[in-house]
Amino acid sequence: MRDPEPPSVESEAMQAIRAWRATKRKKLIESMDKLLARARKLAESQYTRSGQRAKWTRLAGQLLWYKYQILRAMTCKALEQDVHMLMRGSTTRWKRGE
Repeated sequence: MRDPEPPSVESEAMQAIRAWRATKRKKLIESMDKLLARARKLAESQYTRSGQRAKWTRLAGQLLWYKYQILRAMTCKALEQDVHMLMRGSTTRWKRGE
């Protein structure tokens, strides 16, 4: 059985949602960078107590992991959108007989 074809034109609502998500991700990454810089600074500071230094180092590692997960999800989503656009373009060319 054939899969139903996706709509050829994306609705304005979907475009608006994607744009909104992209801006939210950008803000999230920026805030993660600020938190990561602060954690690194406190982890490397000579004035931080040794007991606290381990906590700040651990937090910096967790923030790095979380930031990597966000970026990886963004990359996968972008690749998925590119493949979707290519599939849509190739099916329309095939229907036209090119």
